[in-house]
Amino acid sequence: MKLCEVLARSSCTAFYNIAMLNLLSEIVSTKALASSFDTYILGLFIISRCLWVYIAHRRAQRALILDWHDKGEYVTNVGFFARLDLMISLTVVEMFLIPRMVRDVVSLLHPDKRCHPFAAFGGKLYGPRSFILGFPNKDMYTTESLHGIVSQVPILIADVVLIASLCWTLSAKIGLFYFSIPEDRERWLWCRCMTWLVLVLTVVNFVLKVVLFRRYLKARGRYRAWLKVKLNDPTQPDACRRALRKAWRVYFGELSQILVQEPLSP
Repeated sequence: MKLCEVLARSSCTAFYNIAMLNLLSEIVSTKALASSFDTYILGLFIISRCLWVYIAHRRAQRALILDWHDKGEYVTNVGFFARLDLMISLTVVEMFLIPRMVRDVVSLLHPDKRCHPFAAFGGKLYGPRSFILGFPNKDMYTTESLHGIVSQVPILIADVVLIASLCWTLSAKIGLFYFSIPEDRERWLWCRCMTWLVLVLTVVNFVLKVVLFRRYLKARGRYRAWLKVKLNDPTQPDACRRALRKAWRVYFGELSQILVQEPLSP
């Protein structure tokens, strides 16, 4: 179910970006519609998407560095093209908001666990193998699932500016908001329909991403407070404290000097 939701959301995001690029390209390449302002809109679209890819790439690069430093779940002692393929895959995962439950399902369901609530049953003569994976609290699950939403913030801001500018310029040129189409503007019906489609997709995408981003920020704040308490708890086993330290580095940066001042036992 989670995989289907992720695929549907990623497909809608890809379709939306393709539709926006196609519309802007058609407007710029059509002499009757093209203007310098439309060129600026297309430039803003390209810059925002490049920034989206760059932020996702940097976050994927940081995830790889942390993985190499702590545990090494990714196989990196391979050729150049295999490592390049790994980096591209992680970048795409960050771009399209793939949750950790889908991205790291192999490692999450691995039986070698010391501090993560986990159970497996079935298999062989007892039917298909089934797994149960638990989290200490809902905030941890939400933070891990929606951590990639940060890379989409530039798109949300740029899309609002893009669609507002596009509606303003097309309203003057082809009567975008006219319910009765003048005779001399019937040939721009395709542009009106495409613009309305992009407008609806932009509003839906913006509302959904804002809701997810708001949910992520609230969960992240509560998860940070919970994680800080656990890191300062001297009764935590070493394996759990290492896992908590890794989670702090992944989602909140480097550990502060205030946190976990005493060294881990050998």
